[in-house]
Amino acid sequence: MWANLLEIRQREPCNSWCVLGDFNAVRNERERRGISRSRGNNREMQGFNNFIDSMEMVDLPCIGRKYTWYRPNRKAKSWLDKFLITFDWLQHWPGCKQYVIDRQISDHCALVLKSNVADWGPKPFRFLDIWQEDKEFEVFVKSKWENYLVQGNKILVLKEKLKMHKSDLKGWNKEVFGHTDKIKLDIVKKIQELDTRDDVEGLDENKIMEGRDLLSQLQVINVRNESLLQQKSRALWIKQGDSNSKFFHASIKWRRMRNEIKGVHCQNSDTWVEEPNMLKKMVKEFYKNKMSVTEDI
Repeated sequence: MWANLLEIRQREPCNSWCVLGDFNAVRNERERRGISRSRGNNREMQGFNNFIDSMEMVDLPCIGRKYTWYRPNRKAKSWLDKFLITFDWLQHWPGCKQYVIDRQISDHCALVLKSNVADWGPKPFRFLDIWQEDKEFEVFVKSKWENYLVQGNKILVLKEKLKMHKSDLKGWNKEVFGHTDKIKLDIVKKIQELDTRDDVEGLDENKIMEGRDLLSQLQVINVRNESLLQQKSRALWIKQGDSNSKFFHASIKWRRMRNEIKGVHCQNSDTWVEEPNMLKKMVKEFYKNKMSVTEDI
């Protein structure tokens, strides 16, 4: 089955793939319990992981039970059933998660795939490493910080200054780094025009210098974009080997999907809660009760 899927995957032009079912294999030892280790099992895991890598797919975050198959005597259990998707699938449905449903007669649990993109409100401010490479960044920060006029206690002054500085940095970032894609396209277009002209009639010294300057600008923009994507994805650059921006964009989405809070199981009502406002309320109440101080009478 794996060989047939690989053949179809390589033959079909569509890159949005979702494969699901009982693969009768696990990816690592954490996905099974009660089954003795053996060389055969290790080869099976390696083969399964190689198959997933060759298909350029990933397995989705799992909500519910940790295992999908249970031996009738309950002495062994494994995560054999999976949804495997490609990064292109995530482009269309970024909020995909797989839910494990409680089993009944069967020794396998049913799986449900859902796409749910939740709005968690304003995003936190993040400092980008690429800013430090700009010569004007330090001057901009110092001049803005010194010109903020805020009165009050030190904590209030610091809070308000950081708030204003956050807004100014966003504007500066958009002005300096926010249009790099458009600038890159314009530079590439000019380079192509010079190459075409060079093929037909040649270039004088001024046009040759212009071409060199354009290549230098293009290199700077490429380094900026690669650095930004690398920081967002937190992927190991050496493993990828080149500036595959598609890979890093996919890694960013995958990391965010893996790290997000999927939901909370409410013990009082025995329900699964995913709605952001309800989650925020539950977290607030939890820490409010946790941090409350009671005095003994």
